[in-house]
Amino acid sequence: MKLGSGQPVLVVDNNDDALAVLGKELKELGHEPVTTWSGVEALRLLKSRRFGALLVDSYLPDMYIGDFLQRVSGLPTIPKIWVMHARPAQDVCAYGSLSFPVIGKNQVARTLKQLATGIDGEPSTQSPED
Repeated sequence: MKLGSGQPVLVVDNNDDALAVLGKELKELGHEPVTTWSGVEALRLLKSRRFGALLVDSYLPDMYIGDFLQRVSGLPTIPKIWVMHARPAQDVCAYGSLSFPVIGKNQVARTLKQLATGIDGEPSTQSPED
C-alpha cells in the first residue's frame, strides 16, 4: 500500500525541535503533519480521525511505549507505524507479540518518499492474533 500525498501523518515526540523538523519535512513531501508530545493525546487523535502513518518516538513522557503500541494495535483502523529513535540499534522493536520497524529520525523523509513511490519497505503491524 502506498502512502498518498496529502494524507495526515501523526508524529509523537517529546522534543519540540524534532516535531518542528519532522513537520516541515512532511509538509515538503505533501503530507499534513499532526504533532503532539503526548501518547495519551495521540491515542485520542487516532480514535478521532484516520492517519496514513504514525511516527512515534521510542520515549513518551506520559506512558510506556509498549503500552502505547498495544493500545494502537487494538484500534479499528491502524495506520502504518514506525518507532523513531535518535540512534536505532535495531531494525525492529518488539513488545510482546507485536513488532514495529525502527527508524532513525534522520531517515523519516527518505522512508516516506519510498512509500509515496511504492518502494518496498513499508511497515507491517502484527496483532496478537497473528
